[in-house]
Amino acid sequence: MLENPYVGPASFTKEDSKHFFGRAAETRELASLVIARRAVLLYAQSGAGKTSLLQASLIPELERKRVVTFPIARVTGSADPSSANQYVENALANLLPGGAKGRTIKEAFASVLSADAKGRPQPHLLVFDQFEEIYTFHPELTEQRTAFFEQLCQCLATYPQLSLLLSMREDYLADLEANAAMLPDRIRTRMRLERLGVESSLEAIRGPAALAEMPFAAGAAEKLVDNLRRIRTGTPGAKGFALGQYVEPVQLQIVCRQLWMGISADSARKKTTIDADDIDKYARVDDALTQFYRDSLTAAKKSGVTERVLRRWFGEKLITPAGTRGLAFRDEKETEGLPNEAVDILDHCHIIRTDLRGGSPWYELAHDRLVEPVREDNLAWKARYRNPVAVALERSKNTSLSGNQPAGTGSYYVDASQPVPVGVLASGMNAAGLAEALQFAKENPQELSEEERVFLQKSEQEERRAVSRRKRNRRIAGVLAVLLLGLTAFALVQMYRAKQAETNAVDSLKAEQKAEQARLRDDVVDTWKALDETPCSVAFANSSVVGVRLLFCEISHYMDLARVEQLSGMEVFLPGGPHLKGRPNWKSDTFGRYNPAFVSWAAGNLLPPKTEATQTVYNTYMQRDARIFLIAYMTFDSKPKELAKMADIYRSGSVPPADKNGVSWLENRFFGYPIDDDPDVKSLPPPEWRGKGASSQTDAYVYCTAMGFWARREVDGTRPLFHQFLTRMLQTYDPDFQQRRSQ
Repeated sequence: MLENPYVGPASFTKEDSKHFFGRAAETRELASLVIARRAVLLYAQSGAGKTSLLQASLIPELERKRVVTFPIARVTGSADPSSANQYVENALANLLPGGAKGRTIKEAFASVLSADAKGRPQPHLLVFDQFEEIYTFHPELTEQRTAFFEQLCQCLATYPQLSLLLSMREDYLADLEANAAMLPDRIRTRMRLERLGVESSLEAIRGPAALAEMPFAAGAAEKLVDNLRRIRTGTPGAKGFALGQYVEPVQLQIVCRQLWMGISADSARKKTTIDADDIDKYARVDDALTQFYRDSLTAAKKSGVTERVLRRWFGEKLITPAGTRGLAFRDEKETEGLPNEAVDILDHCHIIRTDLRGGSPWYELAHDRLVEPVREDNLAWKARYRNPVAVALERSKNTSLSGNQPAGTGSYYVDASQPVPVGVLASGMNAAGLAEALQFAKENPQELSEEERVFLQKSEQEERRAVSRRKRNRRIAGVLAVLLLGLTAFALVQMYRAKQAETNAVDSLKAEQKAEQARLRDDVVDTWKALDETPCSVAFANSSVVGVRLLFCEISHYMDLARVEQLSGMEVFLPGGPHLKGRPNWKSDTFGRYNPAFVSWAAGNLLPPKTEATQTVYNTYMQRDARIFLIAYMTFDSKPKELAKMADIYRSGSVPPADKNGVSWLENRFFGYPIDDDPDVKSLPPPEWRGKGASSQTDAYVYCTAMGFWARREVDGTRPLFHQFLTRMLQTYDPDFQQRRSQ
């Protein structure tokens, strides 16, 4: 079998340097910066290939230029918790094993900085990889962290021949700013490493194969790259995909390694090149990514979380019902119900990545290309999975009158946060089923959730009570045989009637739920279609200042907030704001805080399926302003300090009252933005819902309104949820615009 020149999910090492392709330009640029500057920062998204670039390309390049490079260091390790500085001890253990314990960084380097043959100081480079760990490894050690930076600064000041390179994830750049003043020139020399573009991806694919004397035929590597950079747009069918700008390096290596393994194992293969047929036969991207997903689950299970919980988390939290990537917020101990220890392992595997929004970490799948493999593998696993306790518990919930779980879901992803319904144990598990469940629990204790363990315990107790009752009945059977037979007959009739009534109640509940879902779907579609049938009658309908208020007014003729709250079963706004239940107060100087649970519900229920009629309504009433709202969102993404400033003003409660047109000066400060000149806005007619009084400056006011909206959503924490909702709408009804703006 031919030696595999692709490393798979592992990072490249120095020994793999001959197989490392696609980063020549980045290597030259980084090497030049390191040689010219005392301190350099390399940053990128998780999974972009920073470690591989350092180990397999930069260090060999610097060695050729006669720059002495110390072993790559990290600030994590097995340092004694009682040591004076765990960060220093861990770093020196990597750099100078055996002789640096208890010494400062400056002291440790005194004896290892060598000179050339003429006694001149020789350039040395100190490299720290995954430097974000200085903020994630024992974040409570603030004083030790500060002392580490102070020692590092003293060492660099003492030894001018020593330079520094820090490599870290870009979502921790804000944390580094607090300590940047202690580093040379505030470490202003920085380089961002992008993911692999198309040409770099082609080099990374072709180079190792050519070295192994099995080159790619014309068009074959291009076909593989196009498959790897395919992303979902949200449009149904084959048109629901487009080609993205980048390829994930980890996924490229995984698929190429699988391709080479398939070719090597094919003893009948005689070709000396890799062609398009080989790509179809061996480089099955979905299969490779499915195995990548399974390997990541295996790694995460070491945290003590079961595979069932992990798969449910991926399927329900990271993938939306529309088949797009979702977002999961990281709290102090859990991320949407999954322990952070497991989340960190998945992040390290590069199957998920961090997205820092509003200063808070959110997680999403590393690439759109993973959505379908994850969904399909979850379905296949679910078809094979057998857990009699979970099945019995779900059956008990389905037949209970509490309505906690809709009947007929057939899911083994039982919600462990819900209590076991009282009095339904017998309906969930008979004696034979109990014996099977007890045996399963004995052999697979880790597969049971806490609720399932309680359910099984109560079921066993119920069965013991039933056995006791049966014995007692047998003892008195001889004395009261005739009476017992009569009572038994009567009881059977009553049990049958009760069971029939229960079945009818469940069927009725299911029919009612189905009808309610149909009514909701019809209400949403009818609301969209009826927007142009009744004019808005409120006082500001003919005002030149318009925004989302006027659209809300139109919609309220057909589906007001009270109706929406009735359908969703929850309030639109959180208590304490100016908006009463079901009755918004648009004239208040303060603003309401949206209920995050409602926004999540709305994203899954208030966007109708795309039809010719709903597309026409969108184009007529919503397209122009939906585009402006996305442009405003992206404006803040490019100006995070501006967003933080506005949000802080709103939080302080010191926002001045709105002007006579209803626009706060906070929003009005963006009035000069040339939104009318944006080609994606300029090319569209104004939406009809703006009214006859709309002025030529309406787009500017809508833009100001949108900026204020996003700033307030930053305050109430729903900005990512509303952005996800807006993205889904654009992916469904305006995919070309959404794709252009996402590049």
